[in-house]
Amino acid sequence: MQSIPVFYDGRMVADSRGYSPSAAKPKQVVEDWQAHSLPIEIRQFEPATGSNLSRVHSKRFVTNVLRGIERNGHGNKIVEIAESCRYTCGSLLAAAQHAVEFGSVACSPSSGFHHAGYDSAAGFCTFNGIALAASLILQSDRLPCETVLLLDGDAHDPDGVREIRDRFEVLRSGLQIIAMSDYNDEPNGQGFRQFVSDSIAAIELFPANSLVIYQAGADAHIDDPLHAGSMTTEELRERDMWIFTAAQCSKIPLVWNLAGGYQRDHDGSIPRVLEIHRNTMSACCEVYCPQHAEKGV
Repeated sequence: MQSIPVFYDGRMVADSRGYSPSAAKPKQVVEDWQAHSLPIEIRQFEPATGSNLSRVHSKRFVTNVLRGIERNGHGNKIVEIAESCRYTCGSLLAAAQHAVEFGSVACSPSSGFHHAGYDSAAGFCTFNGIALAASLILQSDRLPCETVLLLDGDAHDPDGVREIRDRFEVLRSGLQIIAMSDYNDEPNGQGFRQFVSDSIAAIELFPANSLVIYQAGADAHIDDPLHAGSMTTEELRERDMWIFTAAQCSKIPLVWNLAGGYQRDHDGSIPRVLEIHRNTMSACCEVYCPQHAEKGV
């Protein structure tokens, strides 16, 4: 590969008017990657429709959130925030479809999925783009994908994904979840190594007509203010390298996104979060675009 396809649109971005920086993060992250000359290629995509979203959510919930009647994942009813979530979901879906179609890797610079339930928003998550992408790809007549593996490197439990999976047979039979949150209580900070080990083992067992959805969460960092993670910056990069390498060596298509990350400086900026996401993209480029690494760019 010459570059990593990144499915980004400025309409993914919104001001959440709240604690989480994630709604505004896509623009900052993409600009940071470009400023550091990482080999990315911006791809266009269509937003998720209400009909799409109703495949994994109740139609009433989708309609009410989009109309500003019901609260979104940031705890308010701002229509612009709900609208941006159609684009974040569309980004992950398009990136996942691209990865499966071309048998390689793609990136969605998105967040705010895994706590969203069938008829509820929670934890800065409004619509569940992960469940949506898995559901539509597993049911696609065009794309050769029989199983989806979610590797959730976010520090918090993908409870919304689990809830939606339990409601739909296609997800119960076709979606496997390995979550970093299940390893948070491991002694001596070894949870991330066990998460990575189990993730690699699963990737190696999956057939080629599968898809890995990897949430490369920055909130697993030891200094994250939500206090769920225990990993250093270097350990996060190791996590990314191992997972990308395993997928590439096994020739399993992989799509990844940003997930959480809440460290801010006093001025409200997020340089440490940007560094973690930059490291993830750098690791992705090193594995999938080796000529980039050889040039020392």
